Order: sequence, then C-alpha cells, then structure tokens
Amino acid sequence: MIWIAVIIGIVAIAYLIANRTIHYKAITFEDFPRFLASLMVQFSDGGLLFFEHEGSERSMQFVKYIKDGKESLHFSFPEAPWSRDFFEGVKQRLLDEKIVFSIVKTDREPTKAFLDVADIPSIEQAVAISKLAMSAMNLSLHDTFTAYFRGKVNIKISENNAPLYNKYLGRNLTSRSS
Repeated sequence: MIWIAVIIGIVAIAYLIANRTIHYKAITFEDFPRFLASLMVQFSDGGLLFFEHEGSERSMQFVKYIKDGKESLHFSFPEAPWSRDFFEGVKQRLLDEKIVFSIVKTDREPTKAFLDVADIPSIEQAVAISKLAMSAMNLSLHDTFTAYFRGKVNIKISENNAPLYNKYLGRNLTSRSS
C-alpha cells in the first residue's frame, strides 16, 4: 500500500515540475530570436511565448500552430485595458510595412480583440514584427523583458526544425529562474 502512495507522489511531483512555467528574466531584444526559435523547435501545436516588459504591463505574445503538417508562428497583440493606447499604433506600423493581419474579436471583457499576424514565414520576420510592436509601445531595444512559455514540449526535434535548432539554439537559454 505504501508503494502506491510513493508512486502517486512521484507522479504528482513530476507532473508539477513538467507543467510549471519557467520565467527567463532580464532578456533583451537581442535574445528574441533564440526564444522564438525555441517555441518553433521545442513546442507542440498551441505553444505560447510571452514577452513581458519589465517595469510596465506591456507585453506581446506568439503562438505556434501546426496545420496539415505545416508549422507556423502567429503574433497576437491584445486590445485590453493596458494596451488600448498602443493598439492603433501597432496596427498602423503593420499596415505601413504591408504585413497582413486580422482583428479577432473575443466577445469577452476586458480583452475585446486580438490583432493577429498569421503564418509568419520565418524567425527573422517574427523578430521584425516584435520590433514594430516595441516601437508602437514606446519601448527601447535595450529594455528588459521576462519571457515565458506555455504548452506541451516536444522531446523530438523534427527534421524540418533541425536548421532552426542549429542556427539559434546551439547554446542553452540563459537567465533562467522559476
């Protein structure tokens, strides 16, 4: 009977460790490519990456989607109380750069909608979109952010993602704290 309790305890601890959110503090814009590549390489469909500005409520998020075997990133920017002053600016910068996006209504408060850039073709394009959003939010490329992931991690790296892994993730993610 005691072995059952020990096994349940081990499983519960493993579950908690595997599902905790790990925060990477004090990262800068220079670090964004590694984190975006990590999202593409290491996460399953629906994996999320958040970049939260340290010192304000400003943030941005990326989502990984897999559809018909094709993997892509989406950029999402909320129309929420903290972001309403920046929403039009982000939208205008995307328009100026001829980046296709949609406005996805949520029908719930306090986040009314998301500005969504779908099927971002490369890490470089995702980084460029981040830079546009940072500019619209009056943030500097030298500001610090906390990055964190949510979602299921893939243990196996697909052949399609091997070049991303080699280019961006040849070293470990740094500045890790829980």
